[in-house]
Amino acid sequence: MAIGATSNPNVSGQQGIAVLRYNADGTLDAQFGTGGVAKFFPPNGNGLGVRDGVLDPNGNVLAVADAGGTTILARFTSAGILDTSFHANGYVTLSALKPWAMALQTDGKILVAGTRIVSKAIVGSVARFNSDGSPDSSFGTSGQTNLNSLSLLYSVALQTINSQQYIVAGGGSASTGVFSMARLTPVGALDTAFGSSAGYSTTDFCGAGSTIFSVNVDTAGNILAGGTAALVANGPPKFGIVRFDHNGLLDTTFGDPSSSGLTRTGRTLLDFYGYKNFLMSLLPVLDANGNQVSYLAAGFAGQSTGQFSQNQYLVLARYHLDGSLDTTFGTNGSGGLAVDFGSANNYVMKPAEHNTFVQSDGRVTTGNLRICERSECGL
Repeated sequence: MAIGATSNPNVSGQQGIAVLRYNADGTLDAQFGTGGVAKFFPPNGNGLGVRDGVLDPNGNVLAVADAGGTTILARFTSAGILDTSFHANGYVTLSALKPWAMALQTDGKILVAGTRIVSKAIVGSVARFNSDGSPDSSFGTSGQTNLNSLSLLYSVALQTINSQQYIVAGGGSASTGVFSMARLTPVGALDTAFGSSAGYSTTDFCGAGSTIFSVNVDTAGNILAGGTAALVANGPPKFGIVRFDHNGLLDTTFGDPSSSGLTRTGRTLLDFYGYKNFLMSLLPVLDANGNQVSYLAAGFAGQSTGQFSQNQYLVLARYHLDGSLDTTFGTNGSGGLAVDFGSANNYVMKPAEHNTFVQSDGRVTTGNLRICERSECGL
């Protein structure tokens, strides 16, 4: 399944949501939509950008888009038709919320996370909708919760605690430049028992700028946070990965060795070509029995080709559970893999949360492209 934006050839400047479904061999599934493609052009779709999407247990496709700072949440049926049982016309809008990520709870409720402007300040915000597309009035205030300390909010994940789903939101702060997370209770209240700062958890890399683009929760309940991190102010970003325990405290059994050598730092960094690196997705990898065996990171990295030019590659790396790089993965014992599709720029789309996953047969799919076989990548 691929989700993105498309242009309406009949209406100048109008953009919409496109969903494509593929067969296992990579051909378009003609049973879905029209020739494998479903499209929807909302009335206010000028400048629309599709940010994220998920599949629900019934095979319906949910997609969230940003139309000039307004959220558009649409649902397509498993046959590729706009689902008019969803908020009566197949989509719902939420003004003044710029969406970046979404998640689907086990009870069918839909989370959309992003940023909004409150009293002339940019703050993080999480909204929740019922499964029929109506705002969930039991969540936060009128279905929304603002997070004032997250001026950048790019990712949202679910963490199960005592059979209830808590909400972890990750991003950063434009003013402090650190990895920042917050946790909400199932009813959308800030969980003040989380982290080291009354509901928030932060960490940095050498005091330089860093931002979370992906949060995930592993099978042990640990919280994985990945994004960009620089070693010096305004320096080129690297892959930055942090693991927190289930309470949002830095996990010192993970990451690079500490200066004492007795513990670990809770963080790890990776640089592919000595230039710019952007981690967009971080997720746990399970074996056929459901056991967690590693972590997979995906994004894109630049290689300088001149003072003002670069080539960009789609890149992946695999880590052991202690945060050390798995050198059996990728090429030449590097622990990483770079893919060039024949052009100067290749991306794992920024910062869509659901752009990388591991199939049940061990294949890795990222950016809706199958990158490697189990035997080739060591999965």
